Amino acid sequence: MRSLLLLSSAALLTVACGGMDSPPPKPEPVRDAPKAQPKEPAAPPAAFDAAAVFKTNCSTCHGEGGAGDGVAGAALDPKPRDFTDATWWEGVADDHVKTVFMKGGPAAGKSPLMAPFGHLFPAAADQDAMIAHLKAYAAE
Repeated sequence: MRSLLLLSSAALLTVACGGMDSPPPKPEPVRDAPKAQPKEPAAPPAAFDAAAVFKTNCSTCHGEGGAGDGVAGAALDPKPRDFTDATWWEGVADDHVKTVFMKGGPAAGKSPLMAPFGHLFPAAADQDAMIAHLKAYAAE
C-alpha cells in the first residue's frame, strides 16, 4: 500500500507539473555586453585667475585696488601693504613677496597677521601671475 501511495503521488506530481514530455525551457538569448562609451577627454585645467584670487582672498585687507585700505585692514596694526606704491616695488624682490603670500608674514619677518595662502597657488606660474597682478596696481 505504501508503494501504491508513492506511485500515485509521483504520477500526480508529473501530471500537475506538465508531465515528463514537456519541452525544456528555452535558454535566454545571449545579449552582447553593452559597449563602453568612449570617455570624454578631460577638460583642460582652468587658467589661474590672479585677479579673482586677490578679490576673494586679499582685498578684504589690501583693498579692491590694492592700496592697503580694505575693510578688515582698517583694524590691523601694522596696516596691510599698499601695492600701489611703485617706490616700494623698486626695492623689493619678487621672491620676498612670494614668501609672504605663500608662507605668511612671519616667514619673511613681517606681521603674523598676514596669513599663509600657499594652498591657493598650486604652480610656480600661479605665483608669478599673482606677482604680476600685484605690480599692476602700481602701474595704474
